[in-house]
Amino acid sequence: MFSGTSITIQYKYVDYITCLTKVLRKFLSKSNKKSPNYQNYEFLQVDLHSHLVPGIDDGSDGMDETIEMCQFMADLGFKKMITTPHIHKGLFDNNSEDIKRGVDAVRIELRNRGVVIEIQAACEYYADEFFLELLKRRDILTLGEKHLLFELSMWSLPSDVHAVVFAIRTAGYIPVIAHLERYRWLPQRMELVDQFETWGVLRQLNLGSLSGAYGPEAANLASDLLNRGKYELAASDLHRPFQFPMLQEALRHLPVYPFQNAELFGEP
Repeated sequence: MFSGTSITIQYKYVDYITCLTKVLRKFLSKSNKKSPNYQNYEFLQVDLHSHLVPGIDDGSDGMDETIEMCQFMADLGFKKMITTPHIHKGLFDNNSEDIKRGVDAVRIELRNRGVVIEIQAACEYYADEFFLELLKRRDILTLGEKHLLFELSMWSLPSDVHAVVFAIRTAGYIPVIAHLERYRWLPQRMELVDQFETWGVLRQLNLGSLSGAYGPEAANLASDLLNRGKYELAASDLHRPFQFPMLQEALRHLPVYPFQNAELFGEP
């Protein structure tokens, strides 16, 4: 039989092991979490895809919200935002002049409220017949001097995608395909990832994809494409303030990577 003393010692020993196990589990849990390679987005300097002009697409619904988003982006380290309202015939019937006026109004309000971030106007064009007409008329708002942001159907690959790219290049612009990882058809057409590069298309990552903002498929594809070096650009595609936590979380998943935002669109 055990004496009372030895039973007490055994219980204390078991308590010690239990406590140590809990501490180790907590430590291992923390150590298994990714540590961020970047503390903020200052290394990008420029965000080149967002929807900040109030009330003209599925982005900001008012000036106060726009200013809130701009302040958030400035706090994250961005120096410049090139905001890109949709032009999608029949859905977002915007035009260059309305977009420029909207950005001018935002710029004035940023100055009045003391928010220190530069804002410029561009556009996210849906690749359809109306877009091709705009190309012919040179009625285009570009990222910087000559880069053109376009998107394709999320659900089905257009049969004439090469013709679209060719038209952009022929008109004298450099095509930038928006949020490459979000296209539902891409996993079945992965050869296009390299084909876009061959055609001279720059490929843009939505940062929120890394934190699962668009679902696990987009998150996995974004990580895979990053690991394979298949992006040139990254952007927020910021629409509304509810995306703030997703962009903050994305920093934990973002490896050190040679994005060209600052080189192409930052200050010389």
